[in-house]
Amino acid sequence: MKKTLIFTAFMCCILALFAKGKRDDIKGTYIEVEGVIQLYGNMPFAYEGLVTDDGKHYSLKGDSDKLKEKLIEFTGRRVKVTGYVALPENNDENAIKPYDMLKDGYLYVEEIEKVKPPKKHKK
Repeated sequence: MKKTLIFTAFMCCILALFAKGKRDDIKGTYIEVEGVIQLYGNMPFAYEGLVTDDGKHYSLKGDSDKLKEKLIEFTGRRVKVTGYVALPENNDENAIKPYDMLKDGYLYVEEIEKVKPPKKHKK
């Protein structure tokens, strides 16, 4: 019994040493982009993505429930998003990517706000 308790305490200490927070594993570029939020996939596995003006497609990720509610609310609307872009460690074209990752990676949302669409110039 004593050996089991010591072993369990030892393993808990080891696991605590290697535990990482959510933001520590994001190795990406901090960006601010504008685009339209679109919904991808089928329920119950649907996820939000951002299509930017220059044709980039990011899967949007957020930590809080309030942010996730905003993503759903802003679906189909033009927004400005700031956050970190992250790609998988193995970014090979032939590598199998997660089902919810769009072609340009994940965009971990720090801030999001609705913006007006750009004005079209009349000829």
